[in-house]
Formats: sequence, structure tokens, C-alpha cells
Amino acid sequence: MLNQIDLWYDYSTMNVEFFGQEKKLEWNEQSEKDFRELKAYLKEILVLNKPVQEEKLFVYLSFTPRAANSVLVRKEGVNHIPVYFISHALNGAQLNYMTQENLALTLVITARKLRPYFLSHLITVLTNSSLRKISANPNASGRLINWVTELRECDIKFEPQSAIKVQALADFLAETVQLEQEE
Repeated sequence: MLNQIDLWYDYSTMNVEFFGQEKKLEWNEQSEKDFRELKAYLKEILVLNKPVQEEKLFVYLSFTPRAANSVLVRKEGVNHIPVYFISHALNGAQLNYMTQENLALTLVITARKLRPYFLSHLITVLTNSSLRKISANPNASGRLINWVTELRECDIKFEPQSAIKVQALADFLAETVQLEQEE
């Protein structure tokens, strides 16, 4: 990305079309200073984090009537650092699933998309729902039994959720997807 910024910088003295009108860019000392600050900031910014091999990872689940979302995080001290975000738009029959089925579906989608993480790390799902009970329920629907069977190959534990910071991030992703679908 920084090479692209340098490329943009090299061509910044050219004319550009701005709202349908051609304008000449004016590059002055303040522009140069701002550009260097932006470039330094982009070098330091760290949005997602790479987990350490075999490190315990945590999953927060969230869903709306139209989207399933999750956040995979690692713990560093007392902070939860995001590793990956998953957002999936529900369609067809998925729109009619019950709450517990939606949570289970969200976990299955997350496990499928992040399979390398789920197979090489201990995963702890932080939720206040009874998702753990579903996996032990012999009267569950056929799809739930299939999902539970699929998830058994992963080392997944369930713990009650205590912090809400990262859950708020997962909920925000769910709301964002829902708003985009409505537009």
C-alpha cells in the first residue's frame, strides 16, 4: 500500500478531475507535512492481529434477522485484540431460523471460514446463550445435529460472556450489514 502512496505522490502534480471539473493539484509544504504524517500513521496502524501458534482464541457471536456476524480475538493482557471479522448475509430458509439455530449457524459459518484457526487453536466461544446445551441435546433438529457433528472436529469450549466491548463490535457489524441490505 505504501508503494501505491508513493506512486500517487509521484503523480500528484498532475491535473485531476474533481466533481466533473479539472483542477490542478497544489502541493505545498503543509501538504507534504500532512502526507508524511499520514504515511507514518499507516505504517503504524494495526487493525487486525496475527495470533501466536496454539494460542487460545475467543469468538464473539452476533446476529440480526438478516445477518450472522462474529469476531475472532486473541487476548493480550486484559485486552481482546481482533484477529478476524466474519459477516454473512442470511438468505432463503436461514431467514426463518430460531434464535438458537441462528447462533449455531453463525458459529458454523465462522468455523468454516476460519477453519485453519479453528483446527490449530483452542477456541472459546463467549456467549450468554444456551449454545452449549444444543450440542448435547439429542432431540435437536437434523441440521443442528449435522452442525454439531461438523464442529466436533474443532477444540471448542463455551464460556459465559463477561466483557461487552468486543461483543459491541460484533453487534455493530451485524447492524452495518443489516443497514446495507436495506438500502
